[in-house]
Amino acid sequence: LAKERGMSIADVSEVVGKRMADRNGHGGVLGTLQSLSAFARARGIVLASHDDDTLEKVEFVHGLGTVLSEFPVTLEAAREARRLGMYTAMGAPNALRGESYSGNLSARQAYQAGLLDMLASDYHPASILPAVLGLAQLREDGLAAAAALTSANPAKALGLADRGAIEPGLLADLV
Repeated sequence: LAKERGMSIADVSEVVGKRMADRNGHGGVLGTLQSLSAFARARGIVLASHDDDTLEKVEFVHGLGTVLSEFPVTLEAAREARRLGMYTAMGAPNALRGESYSGNLSARQAYQAGLLDMLASDYHPASILPAVLGLAQLREDGLAAAAALTSANPAKALGLADRGAIEPGLLADLV
């Protein structure tokens, strides 16, 4: 700022101090998160977290009203999300490959542990169907449970009672 606006160091310090005080006066980052989450919840908007990597982060986001842990990084984080009643979502490419491209929790491992509720297409939409078919081979509840990862479970998590199953009167996209 000093060079760009021709300000003295003292003036820059004053501007930076004022900006920091303004942020802190509104509760800083925590206050902003709390305000935004309250705003969303009041309007029925489902909150999701991303890349939950510690028990503390899962507990923190749950405290904000988050109901969906998207791409938990560790098995422990996925377990904590489940314990708190949160849904978990992971990427179909991860499930299809059997591993995360970044070394995080495998969707297959989460599914086998009963900790995966839904699949997201992530960066490769064509991976959804092959991932469902692959996961169906991993547990005794087979195709019905694996298919629910892309239909009934997401609808339930998002509060969409008019879809998620093939039943008269419900909305449905058939592949």
